[in-house]
Amino acid sequence: MSCCPPSRCGLAPPSDYKAQGKEMKLGDLSCYEIGEAKKGAVIVIADIFGVASGRHKGICDELAEKGYYVIMPDLYHGDKCEFADLGTEKLPAFLKKWKTEAWQPDMDIVYKHLEEKKLAPKSIGMMGFCWGCWAIWHESARVGEKFAAGVNFHPSIAIEGVFGRKIDDLADKVKNPMLMCPCKGEPAEVLENGSGHKIMLKKDFGKACEFISFLDMQHGFVSQGDVSKKEIADNINKALDGAIAFLGKNVSM
Repeated sequence: MSCCPPSRCGLAPPSDYKAQGKEMKLGDLSCYEIGEAKKGAVIVIADIFGVASGRHKGICDELAEKGYYVIMPDLYHGDKCEFADLGTEKLPAFLKKWKTEAWQPDMDIVYKHLEEKKLAPKSIGMMGFCWGCWAIWHESARVGEKFAAGVNFHPSIAIEGVFGRKIDDLADKVKNPMLMCPCKGEPAEVLENGSGHKIMLKKDFGKACEFISFLDMQHGFVSQGDVSKKEIADNINKALDGAIAFLGKNVSM
């Protein structure tokens, strides 16, 4: 597996939703931002289909309504993976193009922006989708002191395999509490009571890690699932409610 399991859902159908936030630039880095930091800030990291796809901006807007300043950097700088690329050599090529060294300098720009807004690390959370979860784990390993906790929807930590590395080795380097929301087809390491979970449980923050499993739902459903289907809509609400609760316990002003 290079990223998404074969059982993943398709892209979200077109929507007439109008994003409530605004586009802004941090140097050359395009970002979507919205909200005031009444409860803290959340850095949102999109899936491989890009910040303009699915419900990424709508979810940012929901977080803002809950009292968070939200910023979603376009770490691919306008690039994205096409749905037709899944299962082809184009997908691993895309993943290798956007290796950690390609986007981590942009994350440092985001951290500086939040520091300039007088937001302490304890008041900053992250939320990722698919590839975005892999990015969160790497940021936790690299600069875990920069944020408080991470929310992981349909985590594609299996991307480690593209680089010849193991999920559990990355789990051992994670420094922050994580909410994991695995779906159908995710590797065993990222499931509740899987090897990655057991590694984190041994850490001083282990008891703060949580799981909300969606093993009957397709990978990608939170950001890309068809909300006209009640089961999908209900589970998206469950996932986002769980994320808000987790952030409330681990992110504070």
